[in-house]
Amino acid sequence: MAGRLVIALLTAAVITSAAAAGSPEKRAITAADQAWAKRINLSLRDVPTDFVQGQQQPSGTGTLTCASFAPDLSAFTITGQASSHSFNRPDGTSLFSAAEVFRTSADERGDWQRSARREALPCVAHMLERLSRNGVRLKVTSSALRSAPRLGDRSISFRIAATISANGSSVKAWFDILAVSRGRADATLAVVSFWAPPESALEQPLLAKLAGRLSK
Repeated sequence: MAGRLVIALLTAAVITSAAAAGSPEKRAITAADQAWAKRINLSLRDVPTDFVQGQQQPSGTGTLTCASFAPDLSAFTITGQASSHSFNRPDGTSLFSAAEVFRTSADERGDWQRSARREALPCVAHMLERLSRNGVRLKVTSSALRSAPRLGDRSISFRIAATISANGSSVKAWFDILAVSRGRADATLAVVSFWAPPESALEQPLLAKLAGRLSK
């Protein structure tokens, strides 16, 4: 139960932080760019064999509302947007990806410069806490902008640590959000783990696969 809730919370955080906006991007979805966004995302054959495929994650617009961070992204246009299924491991580790395609490279670059910033991190952490529900309470204990792998034109990596409490017990959890962009497209990898942080040996090859699909 807690694990399913956590991946749902992270999905919400990733989708809305991708939109991360006081005024979100315009949408003008085309069939070609929507198909490209779907191809960028991870599939079951991309992840280690001890992962099983879970639910399809939603994709769509969202608004990250935070008094200290509300960039205006209305000058930019998204033409393709998709998310992968979630993929889950017996130890509780879960991950998924999301991809966006913009009308132009300049749109993608401008959107990234306004939204993929250190200032977004407290807002994502606040959103995770605010979405606690169904008797499960999430309390963020730390958040950090980490050194990101050198991939694509730009990359960024966030890590949030939290304690999740339910039914009188608690567990430590980590939420990693990594993103990479190239040309007109960008991709985000989200990973949740319990008891120990996600391994770079898991994250970096997956982010590299996403980066390799950003060139059409």
